Amino acid sequence: MESADRQKTFAIYTLGCKVNQYDSEAIARQLRGLGLRQVAFGEQADAYVVDTCTVTAEADRKSRKMVHRALRLQEDAVVAVTGCAPAWDAERFSRLTGVRLVTGNEGKSGLAAAIAEALGVSPLCPAPTDGGLAVSAGVTMGTTSSTPRARAYLKVQDGCEHGCSYCIVPLVRGPERSKPIGDVVEEARGRLREGFRELVVTGVRLGSYRDGNGTARSSLASLLRELSKLDGLTRIRLSSLDPPDLCLELVQTIASLPKVCNHVHLPLQSGDSEILAAMRRGYEADEFRAAVAALRQAIPGVALTTDVMVGFPGETEAQFENTVKVCRECAFSRLHVFQYSKRPGTAAADRAEQVPEPVKRARSARLRREGQDLSDAFARQFVGRTVAVLTEQYDSETSDVEGLTEHYVRVRARASRCCPGELVAVAVESARQGALQGKEVRADHPGEQH
Repeated sequence: MESADRQKTFAIYTLGCKVNQYDSEAIARQLRGLGLRQVAFGEQADAYVVDTCTVTAEADRKSRKMVHRALRLQEDAVVAVTGCAPAWDAERFSRLTGVRLVTGNEGKSGLAAAIAEALGVSPLCPAPTDGGLAVSAGVTMGTTSSTPRARAYLKVQDGCEHGCSYCIVPLVRGPERSKPIGDVVEEARGRLREGFRELVVTGVRLGSYRDGNGTARSSLASLLRELSKLDGLTRIRLSSLDPPDLCLELVQTIASLPKVCNHVHLPLQSGDSEILAAMRRGYEADEFRAAVAALRQAIPGVALTTDVMVGFPGETEAQFENTVKVCRECAFSRLHVFQYSKRPGTAAADRAEQVPEPVKRARSARLRREGQDLSDAFARQFVGRTVAVLTEQYDSETSDVEGLTEHYVRVRARASRCCPGELVAVAVESARQGALQGKEVRADHPGEQH
Protein backbone atom coordinates (compact mmCIF):
# COMPACT_ATOMS: atom_id res chain seq x y z
CA MET A 1 0.00 0.00 0.00
CA GLU A 2 1.37 3.41 -0.97
CA SER A 3 2.30 5.80 1.83
CA ALA A 4 0.11 8.90 1.98
CA ASP A 5 3.12 11.14 2.50
CA ARG A 6 5.15 9.70 -0.39
CA GLN A 7 6.74 12.46 -2.44
CA LYS A 8 4.84 12.93 -5.67
CA THR A 9 6.75 12.70 -8.95
CA PHE A 10 6.44 14.24 -12.41
CA ALA A 11 8.03 13.94 -15.84
CA ILE A 12 8.12 16.34 -18.80
CA TYR A 13 8.61 15.74 -22.52
CA THR A 14 9.36 18.78 -24.69
CA LEU A 15 9.04 19.13 -28.44
CA GLY A 16 10.03 22.06 -30.62
CA CYS A 17 12.06 25.21 -30.21
CA LYS A 18 14.34 26.65 -27.53
CA VAL A 19 11.48 28.81 -26.29
CA ASN A 20 9.49 25.66 -25.59
CA GLN A 21 12.48 24.14 -23.82
CA TYR A 22 12.65 27.22 -21.61
CA ASP A 23 8.92 27.05 -20.93
CA SER A 24 9.14 23.37 -19.96
CA GLU A 25 11.89 24.00 -17.48
CA ALA A 26 9.84 26.87 -16.09
CA ILE A 27 7.06 24.41 -15.36
CA ALA A 28 9.54 21.86 -13.97
CA ARG A 29 11.12 24.37 -11.64
CA GLN A 30 7.73 25.44 -10.34
CA LEU A 31 6.75 21.81 -9.73
CA ARG A 32 10.00 21.17 -7.88
CA GLY A 33 9.33 24.28 -5.83
CA LEU A 34 5.92 22.87 -4.94
CA GLY A 35 7.55 19.75 -3.54
CA LEU A 36 7.41 17.30 -6.46
CA ARG A 37 10.38 15.24 -7.61
CA GLN A 38 11.29 15.09 -11.32
CA VAL A 39 11.93 11.72 -13.01
CA ALA A 40 12.75 10.72 -16.58
CA PHE A 41 9.80 10.70 -18.95
CA GLY A 42 9.92 6.94 -19.51
CA GLU A 43 9.60 6.20 -15.79
CA GLN A 44 6.41 5.83 -13.78
CA ALA A 45 5.26 9.16 -12.38
CA ASP A 46 2.25 10.76 -10.75
CA ALA A 47 2.06 13.45 -13.42
CA TYR A 48 3.21 13.81 -17.01
CA VAL A 49 3.53 17.06 -18.95
CA VAL A 50 3.83 17.08 -22.75
CA ASP A 51 4.93 20.50 -24.07
CA THR A 52 3.91 20.28 -27.70
CA CYS A 53 4.92 21.76 -31.05
CA THR A 54 2.78 22.20 -34.15
CA VAL A 55 5.04 24.22 -36.45
CA THR A 56 5.12 21.31 -38.93
CA ALA A 57 2.81 18.36 -39.52
CA GLU A 58 5.60 16.04 -38.33
CA ALA A 59 6.04 17.97 -35.07
CA ASP A 60 2.29 17.83 -34.54
CA ARG A 61 2.27 14.07 -35.14
CA LYS A 62 5.12 13.57 -32.65
CA SER A 63 3.27 15.67 -30.09
CA ARG A 64 0.17 13.49 -30.34
CA LYS A 65 2.34 10.37 -30.16
CA MET A 66 3.97 11.53 -26.91
CA VAL A 67 0.61 12.36 -25.35
CA HIS A 68 -0.58 8.80 -26.08
CA ARG A 69 2.68 7.44 -24.66
CA ALA A 70 2.16 9.42 -21.46
CA LEU A 71 -1.33 7.97 -21.15
CA ARG A 72 0.13 4.45 -21.30
CA LEU A 73 2.99 4.98 -18.87
CA GLN A 74 1.08 5.12 -15.60
CA GLU A 75 -2.57 4.37 -14.89
CA ASP A 76 -4.37 7.23 -13.11
CA ALA A 77 -1.49 9.66 -13.60
CA VAL A 78 -2.32 13.31 -14.18
CA VAL A 79 -1.55 13.94 -17.87
CA ALA A 80 -1.21 17.59 -18.88
CA VAL A 81 -0.89 18.79 -22.47
CA THR A 82 0.41 22.29 -23.14
CA GLY A 83 2.16 24.35 -25.80
CA CYS A 84 1.40 25.23 -29.38
CA ALA A 85 -0.66 22.18 -30.41
CA PRO A 86 -3.48 22.78 -27.87
CA ALA A 87 -3.12 26.53 -28.46
CA TRP A 88 -4.34 25.79 -31.97
CA ASP A 89 -6.77 22.95 -31.23
CA ALA A 90 -7.37 22.16 -27.58
CA GLU A 91 -10.46 20.01 -28.12
CA ARG A 92 -8.65 17.10 -29.79
CA PHE A 93 -6.62 16.67 -26.59
CA SER A 94 -9.43 17.42 -24.16
CA ARG A 95 -11.49 14.56 -25.54
CA LEU A 96 -8.72 11.99 -24.99
CA THR A 97 -9.58 9.70 -22.10
CA GLY A 98 -7.05 10.24 -19.33
CA VAL A 99 -5.91 13.74 -20.26
CA ARG A 100 -6.70 15.86 -17.21
CA LEU A 101 -5.27 19.29 -18.08
CA VAL A 102 -5.04 21.09 -21.44
CA THR A 103 -3.70 24.60 -21.96
CA GLY A 104 -2.04 26.67 -24.64
CA ASN A 105 1.03 28.80 -24.09
CA GLU A 106 -0.88 31.50 -22.23
CA GLY A 107 -1.76 29.06 -19.44
CA LYS A 108 1.70 27.66 -18.80
CA SER A 109 2.40 29.89 -15.80
CA GLY A 110 -0.52 28.34 -13.90
CA LEU A 111 -0.01 24.74 -14.99
CA ALA A 112 2.25 23.69 -12.10
CA ALA A 113 -0.27 24.85 -9.53
CA ALA A 114 -3.07 23.04 -11.40
CA ILE A 115 -1.05 19.80 -11.42
CA ALA A 116 -0.29 20.11 -7.71
CA GLU A 117 -3.98 20.65 -6.99
CA ALA A 118 -4.95 17.63 -9.09
CA LEU A 119 -2.46 15.53 -7.10
CA GLY A 120 -3.69 16.86 -3.78
CA VAL A 121 -0.36 18.53 -3.04
CA SER A 122 -0.56 21.58 -0.81
CA PRO A 123 1.81 24.23 -2.19
CA LEU A 124 4.21 25.79 0.28
CA CYS A 125 4.13 29.02 -1.74
CA PRO A 126 2.41 30.22 -4.93
CA ALA A 127 4.11 29.45 -8.23
CA PRO A 128 5.70 32.58 -9.71
CA THR A 129 4.61 34.23 -12.93
CA ASP A 130 6.63 36.33 -15.33
CA GLY A 131 4.65 39.42 -16.20
CA GLY A 132 3.08 38.43 -19.48
CA LEU A 133 5.44 35.90 -21.04
CA ALA A 134 3.45 32.96 -19.67
CA VAL A 135 6.48 31.46 -17.92
CA SER A 136 8.37 32.12 -14.72
CA ALA A 137 11.00 34.81 -15.07
CA GLY A 138 13.35 32.86 -12.84
CA VAL A 139 13.55 29.60 -14.74
CA THR A 140 16.00 28.06 -17.19
CA MET A 141 17.15 24.70 -18.42
CA GLY A 142 19.37 22.46 -16.37
CA THR A 143 18.37 23.04 -12.77
CA THR A 144 18.09 19.36 -11.82
CA SER A 145 21.10 17.74 -10.22
CA SER A 146 21.49 15.29 -13.10
CA THR A 147 21.77 18.03 -15.75
CA PRO A 148 25.16 19.59 -16.52
CA ARG A 149 25.25 23.24 -15.49
CA ALA A 150 26.93 24.53 -18.61
CA ARG A 151 24.24 26.29 -20.62
CA ALA A 152 20.96 27.92 -19.64
CA TYR A 153 18.23 29.42 -21.78
CA LEU A 154 17.22 33.00 -21.10
CA LYS A 155 13.87 33.77 -22.67
CA VAL A 156 13.56 37.51 -23.26
CA GLN A 157 10.83 37.72 -25.91
CA ASP A 158 7.73 35.84 -27.05
CA GLY A 159 5.24 36.09 -29.88
CA CYS A 160 5.53 37.02 -33.56
CA GLU A 161 3.67 39.48 -35.77
CA HIS A 162 5.60 38.93 -38.99
CA GLY A 163 3.07 36.68 -40.73
CA CYS A 164 5.10 34.37 -42.96
CA SER A 165 2.61 32.68 -45.28
CA TYR A 166 3.52 29.14 -44.16
CA CYS A 167 3.85 29.74 -40.43
CA ILE A 168 1.32 28.97 -37.72
CA VAL A 169 3.45 30.46 -34.91
CA PRO A 170 1.74 33.90 -34.79
CA LEU A 171 -1.58 32.10 -34.32
CA VAL A 172 -0.36 30.02 -31.35
CA ARG A 173 2.22 32.30 -29.71
CA GLY A 174 0.35 35.59 -29.90
CA PRO A 175 1.66 39.17 -30.29
CA GLU A 176 5.24 40.22 -29.70
CA ARG A 177 6.19 41.16 -26.16
CA SER A 178 9.49 41.52 -24.33
CA LYS A 179 10.82 41.32 -20.79
CA PRO A 180 12.31 44.49 -19.31
CA ILE A 181 16.11 44.57 -19.34
CA GLY A 182 16.24 44.78 -15.55
CA ASP A 183 14.22 41.56 -15.18
CA VAL A 184 16.40 39.76 -17.74
CA VAL A 185 19.62 40.81 -16.01
CA GLU A 186 18.28 39.71 -12.63
CA GLU A 187 17.33 36.31 -14.03
CA ALA A 188 20.77 36.02 -15.61
CA ARG A 189 22.38 36.65 -12.24
CA GLY A 190 20.30 33.82 -10.82
CA ARG A 191 21.52 31.43 -13.49
CA LEU A 192 25.13 32.41 -12.82
CA ARG A 193 24.65 31.80 -9.09
CA GLU A 194 23.45 28.29 -9.99
CA GLY A 195 26.73 27.66 -11.81
CA PHE A 196 25.81 28.20 -15.45
CA ARG A 197 28.46 29.84 -17.60
CA GLU A 198 26.75 30.21 -21.00
CA LEU A 199 23.42 31.94 -21.46
CA VAL A 200 21.43 31.35 -24.65
CA VAL A 201 19.31 34.44 -25.24
CA THR A 202 16.14 33.24 -26.91
CA GLY A 203 12.75 34.37 -28.16
CA VAL A 204 10.21 33.52 -30.84
CA ARG A 205 11.37 36.55 -32.83
CA LEU A 206 14.42 37.58 -30.88
CA GLY A 207 15.41 40.49 -33.12
CA SER A 208 12.16 42.29 -32.29
CA TYR A 209 13.19 42.58 -28.63
CA ARG A 210 12.37 45.98 -27.14
CA ASP A 211 12.53 47.10 -23.53
CA GLY A 212 9.92 49.60 -22.34
CA ASN A 213 7.35 51.65 -24.20
CA GLY A 214 7.30 54.60 -26.54
CA THR A 215 9.95 55.75 -28.96
CA ALA A 216 13.00 55.51 -26.70
CA ARG A 217 12.89 51.74 -26.28
CA SER A 218 16.10 49.80 -25.79
CA SER A 219 17.03 47.18 -28.37
CA LEU A 220 18.53 43.70 -28.30
CA ALA A 221 21.95 45.32 -28.70
CA SER A 222 21.37 47.25 -25.46
CA LEU A 223 20.41 44.04 -23.68
CA LEU A 224 23.57 42.29 -24.87
CA ARG A 225 25.70 45.15 -23.59
CA GLU A 226 24.08 44.89 -20.16
CA LEU A 227 24.44 41.12 -19.98
CA SER A 228 28.09 41.30 -20.99
CA LYS A 229 28.85 43.29 -17.84
CA LEU A 230 27.93 40.37 -15.57
CA ASP A 231 30.80 38.80 -13.65
CA GLY A 232 31.12 35.03 -13.97
CA LEU A 233 29.46 34.91 -17.39
CA THR A 234 31.67 33.20 -19.98
CA ARG A 235 29.46 33.20 -23.06
CA ILE A 236 26.33 34.78 -24.48
CA ARG A 237 24.78 32.93 -27.42
CA LEU A 238 21.91 34.21 -29.56
CA SER A 239 19.31 31.60 -30.49
CA SER A 240 18.14 32.97 -33.87
CA LEU A 241 17.89 36.25 -35.76
CA ASP A 242 15.74 37.03 -38.79
CA PRO A 243 17.63 38.86 -41.58
CA PRO A 244 15.40 42.00 -41.46
CA ASP A 245 16.26 42.40 -37.76
CA LEU A 246 20.02 42.32 -38.35
CA CYS A 247 20.69 46.06 -38.15
CA LEU A 248 24.12 47.71 -38.14
CA GLU A 249 23.97 48.40 -34.38
CA LEU A 250 23.34 44.75 -33.61
CA VAL A 251 26.10 43.51 -35.93
CA GLN A 252 28.60 45.94 -34.41
CA THR A 253 27.53 44.98 -30.89
CA ILE A 254 27.98 41.26 -31.54
CA ALA A 255 31.40 41.99 -33.03
CA SER A 256 32.55 44.23 -30.18
CA LEU A 257 31.54 42.14 -27.16
CA PRO A 258 34.00 39.31 -26.43
CA LYS A 259 31.43 37.34 -24.43
CA VAL A 260 29.01 37.12 -27.36
CA CYS A 261 29.71 33.93 -29.31
CA ASN A 262 30.97 34.17 -32.88
CA HIS A 263 27.91 32.23 -33.98
CA VAL A 264 24.74 33.57 -35.57
CA HIS A 265 21.74 31.48 -36.56
CA LEU A 266 20.23 33.26 -39.57
CA PRO A 267 17.23 31.45 -41.14
CA LEU A 268 17.36 31.46 -44.95
CA GLN A 269 14.26 29.31 -45.70
CA SER A 270 14.82 29.72 -49.47
CA GLY A 271 17.53 31.05 -51.74
CA ASP A 272 15.06 32.07 -54.45
CA SER A 273 13.59 35.57 -54.36
CA GLU A 274 10.25 34.57 -55.88
CA ILE A 275 9.75 31.86 -53.28
CA LEU A 276 10.85 34.24 -50.50
CA ALA A 277 8.22 36.73 -51.67
CA ALA A 278 5.56 34.01 -51.66
CA MET A 279 6.70 33.05 -48.17
CA ARG A 280 6.40 36.72 -47.07
CA ARG A 281 9.85 36.58 -45.54
CA GLY A 282 10.54 40.29 -46.01
CA TYR A 283 13.84 40.02 -47.91
CA GLU A 284 15.23 38.88 -51.25
CA ALA A 285 18.07 36.44 -51.86
CA ASP A 286 20.55 39.24 -52.58
CA GLU A 287 19.57 41.00 -49.35
CA PHE A 288 20.27 37.79 -47.46
CA ARG A 289 23.68 37.56 -49.15
CA ALA A 290 24.36 41.17 -48.12
CA ALA A 291 23.48 40.37 -44.48
CA VAL A 292 25.90 37.43 -44.54
CA ALA A 293 28.62 39.60 -46.08
CA ALA A 294 28.10 42.24 -43.38
CA LEU A 295 28.44 39.63 -40.65
CA ARG A 296 31.57 38.12 -42.16
CA GLN A 297 33.18 41.55 -42.60
CA ALA A 298 32.43 42.61 -39.02
CA ILE A 299 33.15 39.21 -37.40
CA PRO A 300 35.92 37.31 -39.23
CA GLY A 301 35.47 33.56 -38.84
CA VAL A 302 31.86 33.81 -37.65
CA ALA A 303 29.89 30.56 -37.74
CA LEU A 304 26.60 30.90 -39.58
CA THR A 305 23.90 28.28 -39.15
CA THR A 306 20.54 28.34 -40.87
CA ASP A 307 17.09 26.84 -41.47
CA VAL A 308 16.03 25.87 -44.99
CA MET A 309 12.58 24.80 -46.13
CA VAL A 310 12.19 22.61 -49.21
CA GLY A 311 9.04 21.98 -51.21
CA PHE A 312 7.22 25.25 -50.58
CA PRO A 313 4.15 25.34 -52.87
CA GLY A 314 5.19 26.19 -56.43
CA GLU A 315 8.93 25.60 -55.84
CA THR A 316 10.47 24.48 -59.13
CA GLU A 317 13.66 22.51 -59.57
CA ALA A 318 15.43 25.68 -60.73
CA GLN A 319 14.27 27.55 -57.63
CA PHE A 320 15.47 24.71 -55.42
CA GLU A 321 18.86 24.88 -57.15
CA ASN A 322 18.98 28.59 -56.30
CA THR A 323 18.65 27.59 -52.65
CA VAL A 324 21.50 25.09 -52.96
CA LYS A 325 23.62 27.79 -54.60
CA VAL A 326 23.01 30.32 -51.81
CA CYS A 327 23.82 27.71 -49.14
CA ARG A 328 27.15 27.02 -50.82
CA GLU A 329 27.94 30.72 -51.27
CA CYS A 330 27.16 31.50 -47.63
CA ALA A 331 29.27 28.53 -46.44
CA PHE A 332 27.00 27.75 -43.52
CA SER A 333 28.50 25.68 -40.74
CA ARG A 334 25.23 23.81 -40.22
CA LEU A 335 21.94 23.43 -42.08
CA HIS A 336 18.63 22.53 -40.49
CA VAL A 337 16.59 21.22 -43.42
CA PHE A 338 12.87 20.55 -43.20
CA GLN A 339 10.06 19.88 -45.64
CA TYR A 340 7.13 22.21 -46.11
CA SER A 341 3.88 20.90 -44.68
CA LYS A 342 0.44 22.45 -44.77
CA ARG A 343 -0.53 24.18 -41.57
CA PRO A 344 -4.21 25.03 -41.12
CA GLY A 345 -5.04 28.71 -41.12
CA THR A 346 -1.97 29.78 -43.08
CA ALA A 347 -2.03 31.40 -46.52
CA ALA A 348 0.34 28.86 -48.08
CA ALA A 349 -1.97 25.96 -47.23
CA ASP A 350 -4.42 27.20 -49.84
CA ARG A 351 -1.90 27.48 -52.66
CA ALA A 352 -2.70 25.21 -55.58
CA GLU A 353 0.82 24.16 -56.62
CA GLN A 354 1.64 21.76 -53.78
CA VAL A 355 4.95 19.93 -54.36
CA PRO A 356 4.61 16.10 -54.38
CA GLU A 357 5.91 14.36 -51.26
CA PRO A 358 8.53 12.25 -53.15
CA VAL A 359 9.98 15.45 -54.63
CA LYS A 360 10.14 17.08 -51.21
CA ARG A 361 11.87 14.04 -49.74
CA ALA A 362 14.44 13.98 -52.57
CA ARG A 363 15.21 17.68 -52.22
CA SER A 364 15.49 17.35 -48.46
CA ALA A 365 17.96 14.46 -48.77
CA ARG A 366 20.01 16.35 -51.34
CA LEU A 367 20.23 19.47 -49.19
CA ARG A 368 21.11 17.48 -46.08
CA ARG A 369 24.06 15.99 -47.96
CA GLU A 370 25.12 19.47 -49.00
CA GLY A 371 24.78 20.56 -45.40
CA GLN A 372 26.99 17.75 -44.15
CA ASP A 373 29.67 18.74 -46.66
CA LEU A 374 29.49 22.33 -45.45
CA SER A 375 29.69 21.24 -41.79
CA ASP A 376 32.71 19.06 -42.53
CA ALA A 377 34.48 21.87 -44.36
CA PHE A 378 33.82 24.32 -41.53
CA ALA A 379 35.10 21.90 -38.89
CA ARG A 380 38.29 21.06 -40.78
CA GLN A 381 39.59 24.62 -40.43
CA PHE A 382 40.08 24.03 -36.68
CA VAL A 383 42.43 21.03 -37.09
CA GLY A 384 45.81 22.02 -35.71
CA ARG A 385 44.36 24.87 -33.68
CA THR A 386 43.52 25.20 -30.00
CA VAL A 387 39.90 25.91 -29.18
CA ALA A 388 38.05 26.70 -25.96
CA VAL A 389 35.40 24.13 -25.11
CA LEU A 390 32.63 24.70 -22.60
CA THR A 391 32.33 21.34 -20.87
CA GLU A 392 28.93 19.65 -20.89
CA GLN A 393 29.87 16.19 -19.65
CA TYR A 394 32.87 14.13 -18.57
CA ASP A 395 33.20 10.36 -19.04
CA SER A 396 35.31 9.02 -16.17
CA GLU A 397 35.74 5.62 -17.86
CA THR A 398 37.27 7.01 -21.06
CA SER A 399 38.62 10.28 -19.63
CA ASP A 400 36.81 12.10 -22.42
CA VAL A 401 35.26 15.52 -22.12
CA GLU A 402 32.52 16.72 -24.45
CA GLY A 403 31.22 20.20 -25.15
CA LEU A 404 30.84 23.03 -27.64
CA THR A 405 33.08 25.75 -28.97
CA GLU A 406 31.78 29.29 -29.26
CA HIS A 407 31.29 28.52 -32.98
CA TYR A 408 28.76 25.82 -32.03
CA VAL A 409 31.02 22.96 -33.07
CA ARG A 410 30.91 19.83 -30.91
CA VAL A 411 34.22 18.61 -29.48
CA ARG A 412 35.26 15.37 -27.80
CA ALA A 413 38.70 15.33 -26.21
CA ARG A 414 40.90 13.40 -23.83
CA ALA A 415 41.15 15.41 -20.65
CA SER A 416 41.70 15.33 -16.94
CA ARG A 417 38.59 15.30 -14.82
CA CYS A 418 36.60 18.52 -15.07
CA CYS A 419 33.17 19.77 -14.16
CA PRO A 420 30.29 20.84 -16.41
CA GLY A 421 30.55 24.53 -17.18
CA GLU A 422 34.34 24.54 -17.02
CA LEU A 423 36.20 26.05 -19.96
CA VAL A 424 38.85 23.66 -21.31
CA ALA A 425 41.52 24.34 -23.94
CA VAL A 426 41.63 21.58 -26.55
CA ALA A 427 44.27 21.00 -29.23
CA VAL A 428 42.25 19.79 -32.22
CA GLU A 429 43.73 16.73 -33.91
CA SER A 430 40.99 15.70 -36.34
CA ALA A 431 37.53 16.50 -37.66
CA ARG A 432 34.82 14.02 -38.55
CA GLN A 433 31.11 14.44 -39.37
CA GLY A 434 31.26 18.14 -38.50
CA ALA A 435 32.70 17.47 -35.03
CA LEU A 436 36.20 17.81 -33.60
CA GLN A 437 38.47 15.43 -31.70
CA GLY A 438 41.59 16.31 -29.75
CA LYS A 439 43.27 16.46 -26.37
CA GLU A 440 43.25 18.90 -23.49
CA VAL A 441 45.98 21.52 -23.28
CA ARG A 442 46.56 22.48 -19.69
CA ALA A 443 46.11 26.20 -19.20
CA ASP A 444 44.90 28.34 -16.35
CA HIS A 445 42.74 30.46 -18.65
CA PRO A 446 41.99 28.83 -22.00
CA GLY A 447 40.00 31.83 -23.19
CA GLU A 448 37.98 32.18 -26.36
CA GLN A 449 39.50 32.66 -29.80
CA HIS A 450 37.69 35.47 -31.62
